[in-house]
Amino acid sequence: RFRILAQTQEALQSGIDKLKENENVDREAVEAAEKALADTGKNIVELNEKYDLVNAGLIALATVGDIVEKAITSTGELNEEYKITERAKKSVYEAIDKVQESFDITNQSGKQDTKK
Repeated sequence: RFRILAQTQEALQSGIDKLKENENVDREAVEAAEKALADTGKNIVELNEKYDLVNAGLIALATVGDIVEKAITSTGELNEEYKITERAKKSVYEAIDKVQESFDITNQSGKQDTKK
């Protein structure tokens, strides 16, 4: 559950350890950083225990996944029942044909005018 938190804490602790090795670093700043790291870790654990944030997040994601799956299934069923895709495709082809016919009529009338 806390793998990401643990990895982050380890990386921060490693950074603090490297700072400690530096002779020019302010020791009070290092101590403050260590305290902040410890306090942050404790607060995250307490919040998670109190509100079960990880579990609630997983439940929310699972619910969203179920809703999306149902929506996709319903869309497929509606499409099969009412042939929505076929109707849309037919409408698009009809519109293309009308545009082409209009274009052909315009070109033919334009050709006739140039012959006069």
